[in-house]
Amino acid sequence: LNEGSFDADFPAIYDWSGNGYHGLAGGSSNPDWAQGAPTLAAGQSPFVINELMPDPTGAGSSKEWIELYNNFYTPLNLETWILSGSGGGETVTLSTDISIPPNGYALMVQNGDTATNGGIPPQIVYGTGISLSNIGETIVLQAGNGSIVDTLAYDSSFPFADGVSMELVVPQWENNDSSSWVAGGLPYGDGDNYGSPGRRNDAFSGIVQASMNEYDFSYVMEGEEATTSFWISNNGVAELQVSDISTATEVFSVAPAMATIAMGDSVEIEIVFLPPAVGAYMDTISVLSNDPYSPLITISLMGSGINESADITVTDGEIDSLSVFNFPFTRVNESFTATLYAVNIGSPDLEVEEIYIDGDDEFSTAGQASILSFMDTLEIPITFYPTVTGAYTANLILGSNDPDEGVYTVALFGESAEHIILSVPTFYETIQSAIIAAYPEDTVEVGTGTYEENLHLLDKNLVLRSLGGPDSTLVEGDGTGSVLTIAGGQTNLTKFYGFTLTGGGGAAGGGLRIDSSSSPDLRDLIIVDNDA
Repeated sequence: LNEGSFDADFPAIYDWSGNGYHGLAGGSSNPDWAQGAPTLAAGQSPFVINELMPDPTGAGSSKEWIELYNNFYTPLNLETWILSGSGGGETVTLSTDISIPPNGYALMVQNGDTATNGGIPPQIVYGTGISLSNIGETIVLQAGNGSIVDTLAYDSSFPFADGVSMELVVPQWENNDSSSWVAGGLPYGDGDNYGSPGRRNDAFSGIVQASMNEYDFSYVMEGEEATTSFWISNNGVAELQVSDISTATEVFSVAPAMATIAMGDSVEIEIVFLPPAVGAYMDTISVLSNDPYSPLITISLMGSGINESADITVTDGEIDSLSVFNFPFTRVNESFTATLYAVNIGSPDLEVEEIYIDGDDEFSTAGQASILSFMDTLEIPITFYPTVTGAYTANLILGSNDPDEGVYTVALFGESAEHIILSVPTFYETIQSAIIAAYPEDTVEVGTGTYEENLHLLDKNLVLRSLGGPDSTLVEGDGTGSVLTIAGGQTNLTKFYGFTLTGGGGAAGGGLRIDSSSSPDLRDLIIVDNDA
């Protein structure tokens, strides 16, 4: 009886008198009676062999089981029914008095002890009279009067394996066709075997799929909203219940919040982004469903709120909203040019009306006034050219139509000397590149870290020192020569402080090699794990 519902409380009416009458809709709402029983579609069985575990992991057949599905329109009682296999004399008459409701499942196991049967609570124990073959056989289910209800003939082409059941994808599909089955994919019970005993097969489910996995709203004016949408589809063989669609913050929202999606159908989900203030925002949409393999899928969201007015910011390429810029130690009568960038992060055009430097004359700029549309960038070169030893300061000033920062100021600092400090890795990526760039009697200052290189101090009488000491500043050689070589007659003006030297090799001085004409000042060193 594939009936609908005459009433919310009584979805079907059955004739318990045994006269074979059943309800039919004779008008718009009132049922009439008709003789006979509802029939199943051609080729379908009232009870279906729906899942099978022929080859469980562990204690062999003691963990075998058979699952039945009630495809009939009334409850069915399995007491006195007969289960048989194609092995010699494999026949069991079921003695359990249990009724299986329509669309319900009956789990029949060989071993009723949950401690040894893989951790599954059985409804019916059929005992040792049936032992499922690992290469194939025929299973027959008969009613108490001997009539055959369902037959399954399986062989090695069916998708079962050691510790993996085979699941009928849809209970109404032909279960003697191996293509109607798939291997169990999720663990059950004690976790050693895979399948879905005693419940809806994992294969008989909706499959959730989203049309995107991330979305960037880009830039949206603060206080205004932007919308987009995506689709959640059901690519499975049964109805998909999406129980929750939600975000973690109030900046992003979605609708609807849940959905029921028929097989092969989809539902559109709207996303709203409403940035309350200027800034970057991130969130995640969580989609919860009854897809057993992907019960939770997520979609990443991002977007930025921008100012409704022109909005200036200055950066050096690393730090935004820059207010202070320090030039590197610069040698007297040499110049260093840095580039800063003015950016409009507001919606209207930004008019940069003037750019100038107020302070020491050693700083200069060639930056010029400009009009910047949203996210446009203006390069501002600034040159520091000291002529005598000393410290210098100035302010870079930008005047614009930004209503909040009509005058944007960046403080500039510089220092000069005849002998300068070269910083690694701040301005030089490697120690050796700083050594090459240095003048005689300069200082190379090294931050903490491991530097994979071999060093040669050349003939410059340099000071080479670490900021963190030997425990946190390592120079690791490549094994082909000395990690550090000091040669060329360098005096005690050459100073090497605060390093670990490791990974060296070669014929002499794997970690450190000093020629006979040099007399450097060495302090606070660890020289370890070198070959020579």
